[in-house]
Amino acid sequence: MTVWDAELQAKSIKTELMSVIPDKSLMQKIGKAGYSLGESLAELVDNSIDSFYHSYVLKKPLDDLTIRVDILPLSGYIQVEDNALGMEYREAVDCFRLGSSEKIDALGTYGIGLKGASMALGEQVVLLTGQAGNQNWYRMCLDEKQWLSQPDWKLPLELVSKKNPQLHGTIVRITKLRRARYRPAEIEHIVDDFSKRYSAFLKEKMISIYVNKMKCAYKQPELLDDRKNGFNVNITGGFISGWYGFLKRGSQVGQYGFDTFWHNRLITQYDKIGFTPHPTFARLVGAIHMDHVPVQTTKRGWQTDSPEYVEAIEELHKFLEAEGILRRARELSAQAKITKQVKDKVDEYLDSLANAMTSPDVLAMCPQDPVSPSSGPDGKEVSESGVREKSMMEVEKRNLKTEQGTSLPGDSTNTRTPTVTHKVERVVRIGGRRYRFEHDFRDLGEDQSYKEWILQNEKIVQVYTNTAFPAYDTTNDLAFYAVNSVAESLAEFIVGKKVEYESVNRLKDTILRKAGEIQSQI
Repeated sequence: MTVWDAELQAKSIKTELMSVIPDKSLMQKIGKAGYSLGESLAELVDNSIDSFYHSYVLKKPLDDLTIRVDILPLSGYIQVEDNALGMEYREAVDCFRLGSSEKIDALGTYGIGLKGASMALGEQVVLLTGQAGNQNWYRMCLDEKQWLSQPDWKLPLELVSKKNPQLHGTIVRITKLRRARYRPAEIEHIVDDFSKRYSAFLKEKMISIYVNKMKCAYKQPELLDDRKNGFNVNITGGFISGWYGFLKRGSQVGQYGFDTFWHNRLITQYDKIGFTPHPTFARLVGAIHMDHVPVQTTKRGWQTDSPEYVEAIEELHKFLEAEGILRRARELSAQAKITKQVKDKVDEYLDSLANAMTSPDVLAMCPQDPVSPSSGPDGKEVSESGVREKSMMEVEKRNLKTEQGTSLPGDSTNTRTPTVTHKVERVVRIGGRRYRFEHDFRDLGEDQSYKEWILQNEKIVQVYTNTAFPAYDTTNDLAFYAVNSVAESLAEFIVGKKVEYESVNRLKDTILRKAGEIQSQI
């Protein structure tokens, strides 16, 4: 037992009950929690949506909901108006009580949003609310200066006669604004933000949201084949549901990943949840609903240290790996880089590579023993990890008729007829045998080498550039990256895998140097 343990367990001499009523500045301080304009307004919109769906719980269903957001600093106010259910007396009394909320499985669970968001926007907020059939509205006003000057924690609740008893809904008007103006671009951003934030609600077409008379609309992402793949993952205490898909065009600015929702309300956008951010996943998008996972009181994010969130992350990662979703995203990203321009450039480089191997410098470095390459035990194909014997090589060229002629370096003559093109046939001869060499891009796995080669049918040296290798996605010259794979593979095939690395590397460098000289001439 430590000294402090003994002090903590000592018997008390006297006990007093002390007041722990918060300081009155708490209301003001909550408004300084860093709310953006969009986040502040979203808190008020959340309450409107809660009220609309609560009408179904009370078996007083409303046909639809319209929410109008007016940001009018020149007129001196910001206002959120709805035609939802409206508040009854008890709800109106409690709406300004910090932390007061009886909502379950609703957006306004914590009872902080209205107060914090309003105080973030202005010094005064007026609330007018009422239900259909009531003769009166309930009106309350919170003014920051008056609130701080009075000694108690009380606000007046006013009854205001309705001109039309059938009207229902709530208006929140914020005045004495903390900002004198908002740029048009900021207002447009709110429209886009709400279109995404409330997409799950807007898609149902039961809810309409307008910001300065501009309508927020659900936007369907541009997916490959317009296909959404639904999924459901069971975890402790609940489940994760949603969909995933792949964009037609990958995002280069991080706009990929999952939009996460809590009770259909957007919590995070383009969240790389369940996987590590990487440009190769730039086409993966989707939506994830995790209603059982707790969110922050400001609803700007999840409680990432909660056991529910930690388990959700783990299970999502397992699901993405098991279903091959991450692998598919990598494949699509790799394929998108292999444009026709890249393919044409690779072909051009490979022709230069084939020409280079007829040069005296390259031939001088090739083994002179006329021994055919081994096909491996039982006649099976030989890969770069198999055993190779030293061999001779030469590259054969043939004339192919085409529509237009050209001149190639290394030919015995410098003139060609304009109707014939002399292309290099990519053939390696070793010990009197011919071996074509070919190249392709393929996903070999992130943990594999950047390239692989294999002798197919004892006739073709097939070289693969690994599109899953991390360096593949970062290269700025994909064609040269590919031809480097081919040059090194051919060097290994010619010299032999068991020969020291320096010999292979010297031959590869010589092949690339001569190919570069030829390419420059072309």
